[in-house]
Amino acid sequence: MIRKMTLGLSLTLAMLTAATALAENVSLKIETGLAMKRALTFLASQQNEAGYWSTADHPGLSALAIKAFATSPVSSAVGRENPAVEKGALYLLSRVQKDGGIYTEGEGLANYNTAISMMALHAIGDYEDTVLRAREFVIRGQQLGYEPGTEAYDYYGGVGYGNSHTHSDMVNTTFAIQSLAETRELVEGVKDDARLDWEAAITFLSRCQNLDEPEDSSNRGGFVYAPNDSKAGSIELENGETALRSYGSVSYAGLLSYTYADVSADDPRVEGVLDWLQIHYTLDENPGMDQQGLFFYYMTMAIGLDAAHIKMLDVANRGEINWREELVVHLLEIQEKDGSWQNKNGRWMEQDPNLVTAYVLLSLNKIYPDL
Repeated sequence: MIRKMTLGLSLTLAMLTAATALAENVSLKIETGLAMKRALTFLASQQNEAGYWSTADHPGLSALAIKAFATSPVSSAVGRENPAVEKGALYLLSRVQKDGGIYTEGEGLANYNTAISMMALHAIGDYEDTVLRAREFVIRGQQLGYEPGTEAYDYYGGVGYGNSHTHSDMVNTTFAIQSLAETRELVEGVKDDARLDWEAAITFLSRCQNLDEPEDSSNRGGFVYAPNDSKAGSIELENGETALRSYGSVSYAGLLSYTYADVSADDPRVEGVLDWLQIHYTLDENPGMDQQGLFFYYMTMAIGLDAAHIKMLDVANRGEINWREELVVHLLEIQEKDGSWQNKNGRWMEQDPNLVTAYVLLSLNKIYPDL
């Protein structure tokens, strides 16, 4: 009799625990949805009458906001059916050039702006011809003309800002790869489609990864901005050698890029970057960069881990953690009263609440459905 009572009590406690966890999850999802609606309302209020956000010179910035609306999983009236979407689309179309790129002539950053803009237009729909031409423009931006043995060959296979910028880097290469992956459905089965040289792209990604260091190096597996260039500077290894310092945002960009390039999850390069990310997991900073690029870090984290179908992270001294819930709770805690987010550190334009709020919404758009 006592054993039956004990079993019954244990079952009741388990049910209560499960019910409490479920209630907490439901509450978090409701809070997240409300936070996203406030953020979308803020962004809509900041749109210029001409359809852009912050500056007309760089359509990529506005495209991030437009994509945040167009891919929003919350109320369609606030999200994808918001009048800001159509107005923003018309602005992006006004920046389409004869070569298929989507950028402002004379302002540079052609590949960056085109890749993000084509993702936004594709998310809206109804702009297939424009997206296909933009897709070809991005593919033409891949650096394939460098000869082996030359110094410039380090940049072979990657994508740079375009125009006068001939060097490849992780940020532009990631946006290019993401834009091609997200629009791949438009060209499936088309024999004459111009295609990225994926093998060359993966080679470039590998050159940006610190995999040649000793296995016990805390730097091993992470990524840098470009071969021979880390925005986090350098680090002295235990063996006395100096190496470029890995940092968080481009390491998540590396995971995202490998995933979209169909590199296997058990490939040493993928396992290496995931190990580095788990060792350096934090939401307090962009590892290696302090507060610089913090919100871009959050975005690449959310998109990268979601793309790789990683539900839990095995964090040192903590065990497995639900990164989605932790990131959401953190983002809700630091949301401004007007619904925006802002970085006090202005590196890479992150003092602009329009840009940063778009970053956060694109992060939450990936997380929200799985809360």
